Amino acid sequence: MMTTFRISSQANSLHASVSNLFHNFCAETMVGALARVLREDWKHSTELATNIVYIFFCFSSFSQFHGVIAHFKIGSLCMSIVEHELRKYDLWLQELSTKKQTNILHRLLL
Repeated sequence: MMTTFRISSQANSLHASVSNLFHNFCAETMVGALARVLREDWKHSTELATNIVYIFFCFSSFSQFHGVIAHFKIGSLCMSIVEHELRKYDLWLQELSTKKQTNILHRLLL
């Protein structure tokens, strides 16, 4: 997993310049690979998902790339990731609230 994260970080650096962005995005194999890795591994690593989503965010700034992004259903995948993270956040808030209440009751009993 760490190697995949490192590769996504390096790919992120490549896409910092617009000329690299155009050159690399034309390689549909790379886009397909990024989409597959995001689809399969986003739950395992927030950093990996963030890097790959940012790469697709850079691509989405150019209208000529919208068709390829739509083909790989990146928008739908990103929405699924956001929904999952929001549910996880809500669960964390509930757990925190429960622990605070338990802690308050414990202090009152002492």
